[in-house]
Amino acid sequence: MTATGRASRRHWLLIPALVVAGALAASEALRLRQAPDDPVVHLNELAAVQPWGGLAARRASLGLEQAWREGPAETLKALDWALTRYPLDAEAWLLRARLLRETRGLDEQTRLSVYAALAAQPGQRDLQWRALGLAEAFGDAELVAATLQNWTMGRTQNVDRALFAAARWFPDPGERLDRVLPEGEAYLLRAMRYARDQDLPDLAHAVWQRLDPPRAPGERVLEDYLRVQRAAGRSDRVWAVLQTLDPAHERGRLPGGDFSVSLDALDQLGWHLRMPAGVSLIRDENDLPPGLPAPHPRAPLAQASLRLEFSGRENVRLNNPRIRFRPSEPGPHRLTGWWKAERLTTRALPSLDVRLTGGTRVRRSLDLPGPEFDWQPFSVDLDIDETLPVIQFSVVRRDTEAFDRYIAGSLSLAGLRLERVAPPSDRGDAP
Repeated sequence: MTATGRASRRHWLLIPALVVAGALAASEALRLRQAPDDPVVHLNELAAVQPWGGLAARRASLGLEQAWREGPAETLKALDWALTRYPLDAEAWLLRARLLRETRGLDEQTRLSVYAALAAQPGQRDLQWRALGLAEAFGDAELVAATLQNWTMGRTQNVDRALFAAARWFPDPGERLDRVLPEGEAYLLRAMRYARDQDLPDLAHAVWQRLDPPRAPGERVLEDYLRVQRAAGRSDRVWAVLQTLDPAHERGRLPGGDFSVSLDALDQLGWHLRMPAGVSLIRDENDLPPGLPAPHPRAPLAQASLRLEFSGRENVRLNNPRIRFRPSEPGPHRLTGWWKAERLTTRALPSLDVRLTGGTRVRRSLDLPGPEFDWQPFSVDLDIDETLPVIQFSVVRRDTEAFDRYIAGSLSLAGLRLERVAPPSDRGDAP
């Protein structure tokens, strides 16, 4: 057979296919023009004259929601017929779930219908939210968890609402996370932010336990976790994290006082390090006082001093660096450290401010010996009562209107410690 003959034969074979396609299209057009009052009857008629269902069957199935109460069994039968022809109709699957719930109660077929709706249109957010509404109306915790996880998948911004909706079904924070959140650290990071914003320390702790350790100093999730635990007064959880940031830290002592951690780690140990304009903060491992006790053998970095450098172009008002911490036991304590000043150019010099806040309110202020001096020790005695008040240590300076108000030069701190000391009688002090 020649090439021309073969092409002619293929053309003749297309004619029956075109006839069938035309008949199908004509049938669809005819059925779509009809506006039946009873969608159940219409679907039964379609089963006889248009067994493939088509668009007419899909449109008729949408009308079943208004008709199902008159005949639930017949409606369900018609809906099942339509779904076998067009199984990607998510709305029909949701309707089927409602019908099954009303006629047979909550069973596996009801759940499968909701799952089928979600599988038919996995990216349809409105559909997923309505599926959640059905799951909650059914009172099915398993279905609630599945729909929430589906709704959150690929959308970390939905984590907040998902955790809020899941709280009544899963009171335990850990179970809530495991049942609702998809796999992936991004969802846990968002959950930590939600726990911080809503002041939920137990949820934050559950998130923390599921994150891969260790977390680097400066990470936002670490900051969020410490903030919510500090606000809740969970010193045990805070202390456990401080031990990972600074193994040299001892409970009840001044965190990070030998500055053997990075500035980011100091910030998360509780130090407030934000400086105003005209002041920079530098961690210096090369400038240390002589005779400083050796650092802890497990300290992350070498021992260092913390230096504040003043530019000379600002009338600085200062309340940082600042740290607040709670001692671990009552009794006499001594806060000690070293300081050094270089070429400070104003009479309004910085000073050290030490306060006890809580049941006992005490304030001590230490003025600098002068505008320039080499490393010198300083100390402040504190009597800690049974309430264990919070100790606040800070560098302060008030702004001034004097002619020499713009401050230049530097102030350095090193070797800050809080130690328990013997009572005055045991030390042989005069009464």
